[in-house]
Amino acid sequence: MPEARPPLTEAHPDSGLPTPQKPSKMKANVSLGSPGPSETNTANGETNEEAIILPKFTRVRKRVRKRAMEEDDDEEDDDESDGEQNNGAIHSVPENESSDCVWIISEEGIAIHDHLEKQAANCDQDEHGLYIYNDFTAYGVNEVVDNWLKDFNKEVSRRNVAPYAVWAQLEGLSLFLQLDYVDIWFQGDDSRGFAETISMVGKALLTGLAVLKRHQLSNPNLPENCGLQNISLILALFVEFANSWDSIGDDQDEEIAWVPKLAELAKHNNVEIKGPYNFQERNEHLFEPMDKIKKIRLSDGDFGVSTIVNADEVDDDIKYSDDYSVKGWKVEFKAYTKRHAAGGRKTIGGTHYDLTKMSKAEKREIRFGGGGWF
Repeated sequence: MPEARPPLTEAHPDSGLPTPQKPSKMKANVSLGSPGPSETNTANGETNEEAIILPKFTRVRKRVRKRAMEEDDDEEDDDESDGEQNNGAIHSVPENESSDCVWIISEEGIAIHDHLEKQAANCDQDEHGLYIYNDFTAYGVNEVVDNWLKDFNKEVSRRNVAPYAVWAQLEGLSLFLQLDYVDIWFQGDDSRGFAETISMVGKALLTGLAVLKRHQLSNPNLPENCGLQNISLILALFVEFANSWDSIGDDQDEEIAWVPKLAELAKHNNVEIKGPYNFQERNEHLFEPMDKIKKIRLSDGDFGVSTIVNADEVDDDIKYSDDYSVKGWKVEFKAYTKRHAAGGRKTIGGTHYDLTKMSKAEKREIRFGGGGWF
């Protein structure tokens, strides 16, 4: 069991998502772009921008999955102490501990990670001592990511988008995607469906960066009292996630085609994508320009001989648009929801795979050989 730590959050009364108990009182001295309707004084036409609550950042211990460390043959065994390779709580780090062992994360980002990790634990057959079918937990983790996509969509769809709240969503997911639950997810048998979800994660990241840019927060050299202290790290964690999918040897590339787009945007904004454990060496192949990305697909010929197909010849469900705006995101999210909503529902996600929703009688039946749940 992971160590207990004092809660950083309390429940949000509307969405059930956690929010920080003690937000910073500092105000951001940045331009908010074009004012929304509630930001304009209609009597004299002057702009009256609302104060922005800055995120409160904290130092936490690195969280690197086993895969990243195993890919680096030069790593010392004692380097495992630098990060938690399993699922569990995030721990704060004392100020005097080496900066090489810590990441800077906002409290809201940590709270969102905790919320996602709890959802995944609720879907974990091993955690509950149950066996329903092989890929049950994998589908549960995909449902958790779908729930996050809904939350992200809600955040960027607000009348006045809050850039720090959007960034916290990305922080939380980037941390969650370093957990061992991701390896379980990738082992599921719906690689096509999971690929579409991975594609949407990338589109959410690019949309979030567009929101930061609109609010002039994408520059990593902003003063600490108005900037984000961890842009380089969070982008690197998303790339690590994409590399994990690429490493399983799947025959699809277009679902992680957002990585070279991310590299292009980062370069344009003078952001260095910098992560742990020989990050550049292990991930540089993902940064190839889009026109160099290829897809290997089994042909219809004899014995299923593999043929190389250009990236342009891919399915429309995963094909990329250059529109990273919130408007473009909404179009993509609506189409994704239509394809992935199960059982005639109008939305994705939910608690279908949440084992805490099962009755004790249902659990007893499964434990004692009563067969699968579905």
